[in-house]
Amino acid sequence: MRRTIVTIAAVAVMMVAYGSTALGADSGGANGELRFMGTQGCSLQFGVYGFQRGTSGTLDLTVMGFSSTFHFTTSSQQQRQTVDLKKILKDHIPHPVLVQVSYHLTVSETSISGSTVAECICGQGGGGGGGGGGGGGGGGGGGGGTPSATPASPVASQPGFAG
Repeated sequence: MRRTIVTIAAVAVMMVAYGSTALGADSGGANGELRFMGTQGCSLQFGVYGFQRGTSGTLDLTVMGFSSTFHFTTSSQQQRQTVDLKKILKDHIPHPVLVQVSYHLTVSETSISGSTVAECICGQGGGGGGGGGGGGGGGGGGGGGTPSATPASPVASQPGFAG
């Protein structure tokens, strides 16, 4: 069971690391530059550089067939826009851990489009653990006087108790 979980986690990390491909992941325009920075858990990060403060931007996302649009304005010449996908996925639980996301980011006349895979673990809950075993019974009382049995000695041909 542990081996399966570790294998799934390793594949997930590899898919997230190598699956973040984008068509035109960097796009420089006359007004500024847009860049897909990657995924960070269940969020996407974009770099927005060289645009005038107050320039409007739009991010269109498609996650599991559901479309969302976000509007923002640039607050500085260089900034990072982070979009938390948990807000989009909260109404769609349970969902797969690896979520395919398509995006289209536009600021002024500059835009980029692409797709990536995000690892979204949104607290879908898990099963409980098993119970413990019972203890052994106690020994009987003696009849008084001196004991008639000798102390026990280890037997080399039997394995030790491991419980």
